[in-house]
Amino acid sequence: FQIISDRFCSYKIYFRFHKNILYADLSLINLLSVIKSVASIHLNESAIFEFLYFRRLFGTKTFEQNIQLLDSASILLYEGSKNQLSIKKYWNPTFTKMVGNKDKQAHLLADALSNSMDMYMSDNQNYGLFLSGGLDSRALLAASKHKPLCFTTCPTNNNEAMVASEVSQVAGCENIFIPRPTGLINDHIDTLINISSAEYSIANMQFFGYGEYIRKRANVLFLGIGLDVFFGGLYQPKNVMTILGKRSTYFRLYKIPSNITGFFIDNIKYRTKSTDPYRLVKPEFLSLSKDWIFNGVEGALSDVTDLTEDPYDMWEFMHIHPLSRHYSFSMAESIRTFAECRIPALENRLFDIFLSLPTRYKTNWQVYKKAIEILSPDLMEIRNANTNVRAADPLWIQSLKIWYRAFVNRMVGDQNLLRPRGSDRSWISTADHILENSNLSHAIHA
Repeated sequence: FQIISDRFCSYKIYFRFHKNILYADLSLINLLSVIKSVASIHLNESAIFEFLYFRRLFGTKTFEQNIQLLDSASILLYEGSKNQLSIKKYWNPTFTKMVGNKDKQAHLLADALSNSMDMYMSDNQNYGLFLSGGLDSRALLAASKHKPLCFTTCPTNNNEAMVASEVSQVAGCENIFIPRPTGLINDHIDTLINISSAEYSIANMQFFGYGEYIRKRANVLFLGIGLDVFFGGLYQPKNVMTILGKRSTYFRLYKIPSNITGFFIDNIKYRTKSTDPYRLVKPEFLSLSKDWIFNGVEGALSDVTDLTEDPYDMWEFMHIHPLSRHYSFSMAESIRTFAECRIPALENRLFDIFLSLPTRYKTNWQVYKKAIEILSPDLMEIRNANTNVRAADPLWIQSLKIWYRAFVNRMVGDQNLLRPRGSDRSWISTADHILENSNLSHAIHA
């Protein structure tokens, strides 16, 4: 028989071949419980440290040395009569860049977004959309011919929730505000660990426990994750430009040096920065742990060096191989505890557009924002909750407006809306998760 994965590993398949028997499961923890009854378990210490450093794993390794993740776009073939197991790739990414100006590429993207939503909304279910005040969920709403019921969740009815409410009103959709439940980790820590399949931090399982608010109104939920990675250059090697000491909203790409591996290790934005992971290592194992990190990234990059020579494509390949190992995918896993979760970014045509879009057109969302505006100009007239400035404005225009508002406020008082603070966003920090959940804090210290 065959087991086939898609291009994204949107449902991860873990397996081990032991004494001519193939063991496989969608949950690493479930598979481990079975394997323990027939074989010894050997922890993969390098993978554990890689997870602590990057908040994700690269490649197909897992926390157990003999259990693998089936790679994306792969076919696992088991021939029982021969007791043979083989794996082959049926697709590899092509990074050939498309030709044409930004407007042409934006129209292609707008059409692909619309087609993706048509496909994902073709079975007449009760659809819901987790709507934030940013661009990704707004893009799905703009591309939807049949408007879903919108849900917005924040710690309080804050700036993010107000922008989402404005977006839903303009789109003609009902919007339901859900205050973020607290204390869920305390009550369900073991369940959350099992759901995470040892792939994600349980603090990132953002929608766990929302079933009671949603199940009666919607049975299929949409998430906009992936679009910012594909078309907004979310994890490109870039930094925010400053002009005369003032921080803008405009990004500039770093020049990637020849030592891509070392540069990636030091500069990728989602690596753990609040605490130095190397502080957890005994001095005699410090050199070994650094080798683990270097070899893990080097191995992941080796999978793409035969496909492209562009260092920016190599860099972005790290996030899509596979995308479901990225920490943001834990949101989908938390939704799947009570409803079906659909992620329209995980569609082959959109993926191909991402791969072929020139790097510079992703850095400041140029093509992406234009595509949303083509689909729904009215939605892009509403401010972006990330900046509180009209979403359709180019980022350098947004910067000028933010600076002007701040100047006026200093002159005549707080009359203008400025950039949001952390408390104005959807999620709380990991540190706050720990503080409000004593059982989690006790488990960490244990």
